[in-house]
Amino acid sequence: MNAASTADVAIIGAGPIGSYAAWMLSRRGLSVIIMEEHPEAGRPEQCAGLVNRTMFDLPGLERLLDSVRLNEIIGADIYSPGGNSLALRAGKVKAISMDRARFDKQLLRNAANAGAETMLSTKAIGIERKDNDRFRVNYRGISGKGIVDTRMLIGCDGASSSIRKHLSLERPLSTLPGVAFQVEIDNGKVPGDLVAVFTGKDTAKGFFAWAVPAGTDTSMRIGLAAEDGASLNRGWERLKHDRRLFEWLGMDNGMKGLNGSISFNLGTLPIGSPRTIISGSALILGDSAGMAKPTSGGGIYPGLMAVNDLINSIEGSGDISRETLRMFHNSWSSGYGKELSRSRFFRKLISQVEDEEVEDVVKRLSDPQLLEIINSEGDIDHPLRLALLLIKKDPSLLKMIPRFLPHVRNMV
Repeated sequence: MNAASTADVAIIGAGPIGSYAAWMLSRRGLSVIIMEEHPEAGRPEQCAGLVNRTMFDLPGLERLLDSVRLNEIIGADIYSPGGNSLALRAGKVKAISMDRARFDKQLLRNAANAGAETMLSTKAIGIERKDNDRFRVNYRGISGKGIVDTRMLIGCDGASSSIRKHLSLERPLSTLPGVAFQVEIDNGKVPGDLVAVFTGKDTAKGFFAWAVPAGTDTSMRIGLAAEDGASLNRGWERLKHDRRLFEWLGMDNGMKGLNGSISFNLGTLPIGSPRTIISGSALILGDSAGMAKPTSGGGIYPGLMAVNDLINSIEGSGDISRETLRMFHNSWSSGYGKELSRSRFFRKLISQVEDEEVEDVVKRLSDPQLLEIINSEGDIDHPLRLALLLIKKDPSLLKMIPRFLPHVRNMV
């Protein structure tokens, strides 16, 4: 491309949210340029790759399922700090463990096929606001420096978003440090249709640790997030020697059964969108805007939902403008964004639960009637709905944690 270009929309960041936005906008006849600072999409790999099966019901995604699916997940084993387990079995596919790198690449490929201009190894180094609310993006790429003039600017460049800084927008309300590895085992077997969750303040203070199958019965992704770096380091050392993990894998010799990591990622989970994610005809989406689910840390589905709301707003207004973005923000804030906000409060409650209380909750949830509700209604993208159903069925779940009762109204 030339050193100076114009576009209806410029998108910074070719992760799943940016690429999906580029694809959907290009399909509607808008000229789109998408920039990615790395030489390829999907690298470095950013998450555990576990998503709700219903995510693939979003426009255009059903056709991707077969190419990115590694495992179909029908249940989870939730481990208490003391080693008690809660076996959840839905009897149907609830989630998908997917090849995240392939998913990202396919979305960007679809954007390019729809007409979007893709610029890899290209970093936005400055943003200028022009007359009539247009933006000029200054970038540096493999062929040197250049500029793009655009009617709309979308920042999808992650938790440390430079676009957010250029637009003087606020940071996500909170962040959690996280670490994840993909490992191979030569002893035991990775359950192909289950995930494992490990709780406890010594393991993942303020959050949890996880194990997710990654395509074969010897491959899995393990990781955790915690409230601070010190807790993360302690938790990771504990997880590597955790008898609960080895029990789940059927291993008899601990870490001697792990051959080492295939991939490694250290990052942050941005939780809680700031008061505004819009500046004129520019906006931020995904991790840049703190759209990760507070109860699980997953950010793909919320970001894709936000793109879907944006597309609906553009179709409703017939143009891209400040008013279109206001329509989008109203729709998002009153829809899935509202659920994320409520879930953030719910996560605050959960993070304050003591290990002894977790033991009690795990035992109580083993009640067959409550298990039936969890297995039939459980949804990783709508956890608050399940929590309220369980509390309605058994109010004693709240009585077990009496200090939270005054705050329940805020959650509801």
